[in-house]
Amino acid sequence: MLFLLGLSCGTKKSTTDGGVFRSTNRGESWEQKVFVETLKKKTITIGNVDVRKLLFDPQNSDTLYAGTNGHGLFKTTNSGDQWQKLSLAANQITSLDINPKNTGTLYAASGRNLYRSVDGGENWKVVYTEDRAEDVVYNVVVDPFEPLRIYVSNDAGGVFKSYDGGDSWQKIYWFKKAVSLVRLSPRDSRIVFAAVNDDAGLYISLDGGENWTSQAEALKAFGKNGKNIHDIVFDPNKPQTLYLATDYGLLKSNDEGQSWEAMKTLLNFNTPISLVAVNPLNSNQIYHTDQSVLYRSDDGGFNWSTLRTLPSKRRISQLLIHPTQPEILYAGVFTIQSK
Repeated sequence: MLFLLGLSCGTKKSTTDGGVFRSTNRGESWEQKVFVETLKKKTITIGNVDVRKLLFDPQNSDTLYAGTNGHGLFKTTNSGDQWQKLSLAANQITSLDINPKNTGTLYAASGRNLYRSVDGGENWKVVYTEDRAEDVVYNVVVDPFEPLRIYVSNDAGGVFKSYDGGDSWQKIYWFKKAVSLVRLSPRDSRIVFAAVNDDAGLYISLDGGENWTSQAEALKAFGKNGKNIHDIVFDPNKPQTLYLATDYGLLKSNDEGQSWEAMKTLLNFNTPISLVAVNPLNSNQIYHTDQSVLYRSDDGGFNWSTLRTLPSKRRISQLLIHPTQPEILYAGVFTIQSK
C-alpha cells in the first residue's frame, strides 16, 4: 500500500512542498525534484517528505542520497530527476556518510543503530548499536584518507571509533553533553572538530579524537549564542579556513579554529544561522541560511544578497553545491516545528 512508503500522490501544497529542490543558477530560482514513479496512473513522489541529510556520491555527482525524517533513505542516479527508496529498514535518518574510495560502501545512522551497505544501498547490516536504548547516534563520519576509520558520536556525549570499517569499535572519548557534530579537517584527518552542547561549544582534537581542547576562550566574545553551533564547514580551497553557523551568526576562522571573527551579513548579530556552504571552485562565493531564507556572497562575505526563497513553507535543512558545476545547488527542506 502506498501510504506505507511514506510517499505522496496528492496535490495539496501544504503536504507536497517537501523533499528536494534544485537550482541551476546559483539559487536564483528553484525546481522541486521529487518524482519516484508512476503507479496505476498515480504519480508517486517524495514531495511530502522532510529531508534531514543530503549527500553526493564523491565519484559521481549525478548520484545523491537523501535521508529523511520518518520515511527512510532515497537515492537518485540522475541528478534528482527520479528517486528510488532503498531497502534500509530504518525510517529516521540522522546521519549519512560514504567511503570516498569505494562509494558502494555507505553508512547510515538511525536511532541507536549504525547501518552499513557495501553494495550501494541495496542491502544493509547493523554494525554498531548504542548500549542504552534511549541513546541516539547523531553522527557518522568516514575518514577520507583512511576510509576504514569511522567516527560515531551520540546524544549522551560519546565518541567512538572503528579502525576496520565498522566491524569493531572503541570508545575514545566521553563528553558530558551531546556531541551534535563531528568534522574532520580535509587537510589532516587527525584534526577533528566536535560541536558539543555544553558551555564550551567547540572542541578540537589533534590526535584523531584521543584528546580534546576546549575552544571556549576563542568563542568567548560571542557569548552563549556563539557556542550554539549548527554547522561546521571547511573552505574546500583553503582547508585552514572554516565557518561556524551559530545562534550568534556566521563565524570565520583563518587559522584552523584557533581564533574566530564574526562576519557581517544582512542579519543582525545574535540572529541564528543554520547552514553554510562554500563554492568548491571559488572561495569567495559563500551561502548561508537562516531557517527558510538563502543568502549569497560573491566577494568572500563583504556583501550579501538575498536569494529567491524556495517554493516551500518548510525550512532549508540541507544545502549542497555541485562539486564541478557550482551553479547547481541542491536543497533539502524540513517542516518548521511550531512552538
